[in-house]
Formats: sequence, C-alpha cells, structure tokens
Amino acid sequence: MKKKNTPRADGRIAVYVDLGRDPETGRRIRKPCYGRTQAEADAKADALKVKLGRGLDVNASRDTFQSWAARWLNRQEGKGVSVAYLTCCKSYATHLNVSLADFSIEKIRMSDIQDVIDRFALNNPNTKKPASRKFLIGLRAAAVGIFDFAISSRVLEHNPAAFTTLPKNAPAKVDRRALTDEEIRWVETTPHRAQVAAMLMTFAGLRRGELLALKWSDVDLTAKTITIRRTVARPAANQFTEKDGGKTAAASRIVDMPQTLCDYLKTVSKKSLYLCSKVDGTPHTPSSFRRLWESYQYDLNKRYGDFSMIDPTADTRSKFDPKHRPLPFVIDGFTPHECRHTCATLMYLAGVDALTASQQLGHSDPSLTLKIYTHLDQKFKRKNIKKLDRYLAGR
Repeated sequence: MKKKNTPRADGRIAVYVDLGRDPETGRRIRKPCYGRTQAEADAKADALKVKLGRGLDVNASRDTFQSWAARWLNRQEGKGVSVAYLTCCKSYATHLNVSLADFSIEKIRMSDIQDVIDRFALNNPNTKKPASRKFLIGLRAAAVGIFDFAISSRVLEHNPAAFTTLPKNAPAKVDRRALTDEEIRWVETTPHRAQVAAMLMTFAGLRRGELLALKWSDVDLTAKTITIRRTVARPAANQFTEKDGGKTAAASRIVDMPQTLCDYLKTVSKKSLYLCSKVDGTPHTPSSFRRLWESYQYDLNKRYGDFSMIDPTADTRSKFDPKHRPLPFVIDGFTPHECRHTCATLMYLAGVDALTASQQLGHSDPSLTLKIYTHLDQKFKRKNIKKLDRYLAGR
C-alpha cells in the first residue's frame, strides 16, 4: 500500500521520485510530483517512473521551448545549410517564441501550436495582412523540427506539432506558371546579358545554382549535351561558393540540349570561363544576379509593354539614373524558376515521358516530375473541355 503524504500549505500533495545521484556532487536528486489528491500525485509519480524506465531525460523536458528552439537552430547551422534557409529558420523560431518561449517543452500541446498558426493565417503582425501559405508551411515545419529534435534527444515521446494543420482560410497555394508562347519568343529573340541564363533554364531546365556554376568546358555543342558537375551554395549573405555535385545525387547528370538552345549557344561569346558571369568575367554574387535579372525584366517591359495609357511626358529615359522615374511594369514578368518550370511544361507538351523528364531536370525522385505532369494533365484537360463548351455554344 502506497504511503500517504501530508498536504502542503497550499493544499497540494507531493510525491517524490528518486532520479539518482548528481555525478558532480554525489547528492541524491529527487523530483516532486504534485497533485490535489494523493491518487493524483501518485499517478503523476508513476507516469514519471515510466518515462525514466524508457530512458527519457525528465530534467531536460522542463527546459523552455525557447531553449530548445535555440538548440535546434544551432543544429541547423551545424549542418552547413545555406544562409537563406538559416535566416528563414530563425524568423520562424522568433515568431513561435512570441507565444511559446516560456513554456516547458513537455507542457506544450498541439492546440498551443495550432493557435499560433491560426493567428498568422488571419493576420501577420509584421505585414498586417494574412500570412502567405508558404510562410504558414514554413512556420509549421519549424515547429515540427524543434519537437523532433527534442524527441531525438530522448526528452519527448511524441511530436504535438505533427498533428497541426493549415487552416481552411489559409491562402491557396499559388500554382507555378510556365511562360506563355509570347514570353518564350521574348526569351529567344531579345538580346540581353541575362538571355543566356533564361535560355539555359527554359530549354535545358537548369536550376539557378547549376547555371551559375556552369563552365564552357561542361558544354559539348557537337554532342548537344551539358554535364552538370557542380552547383553554387550560399554560405554568406552576398556570396556564392562552388561545390562539387548537384543539389541532390540525381542533380549530377548529363542534360540533352534541344537544337534551339544549341544553335543559340554557338552565337554566345566565350570570353569568360563561365556561361553566365558578371561583365568582368567573374562569377555572380546573389546581388549581382538579382540586379541582372531585374535589368532583364525591365528591358522586356520597356520593349513589349503597352504604355498607351502612360503619361507621355513622364521622364523614363534610364533605369539606372535616380533622377528619372523608371517605367511602370505593364507586363507580368517571370522568375528564373518559372523558366525551369517552363522546360518541364514543354517536355510534357512534346510527349516526353515522366522518367526521361525527371532525369533531364535532375529530380531526386521521379514522383516529383509525375506530380508536375499530373497537374499539367488536369490543367490541359480543363482547357480541352472549354473547347467543347465553345463549340457547343457556337452551334
């Protein structure tokens, strides 16, 4: 029969569980389990003994969420992740800490994390607008990562964040778009220093990192192939460094070039070691490539935009001179990754099978390509049904 303990001054009953001896002082460590009744205190003590029997670190389980978030961030940094990814992780941890920082990690429930996600879905305090779906996914992933780290440290047995969901009012996921036929024509025919980058991503499906590390020695215009041997990583805020191999094991590959791309590359100057470099021939930095792409989009806007409704007296002579107002954007513009997505779409429309397309794009899993193809299947089938609607309406 269990011993009955005398209630404390606050009315609670304490049952102590022996945790062993302190390795430094040799003193015996006892952990109290409190309850309003003897049965409640005994039940908590029994649960603690079960945790000890399973090898859980019951002392570390009392550490705050903030301290575990800091350990998780240190672990991410130790993995050698990119600066951009680490910055995102720190941002997500900061947002989670606003509500959860002082809670012990073992006391946090799924509902506590879900409340944080739901609040951001309604209003991001930084932007005063509902948070984007991408942000909510990242916030949830950070919470899952922090609790997974505590589980791997033998502090917890389950992950409460794993059961959270994105709220129904979360913004819909924005579909990746492919360039239109007109935009593809712009890429093919508009001279600009960024044209070589746009052509390689649109017709060979290269990633930005693969593109910036690509050298002329990797290109065989006779065999019409590109060998992906390296990519660039971002160890600092405005720095790229080359590393051997690709983003994944499958990313190191040989890409077959269509004749359109091969014919274009034959006209490109080979003054630099790299296909896409700065004016002086040195590799791009994150900021220099961003400015190059902005300049490219500005020139496309100036050349193909309809400015009939713009004030003709507006002084828009130079995009670089701060004295003059830049032209407003009247075209949608496109991103480097949308060029890569265009390559996948072109292969789908050309009837290239998903496995071949996966090898061409360097996807780590063919199922990634299959998802793109499935989405395109649904998209173009809807377009075909609209043709039937138009036919029936015009009968």
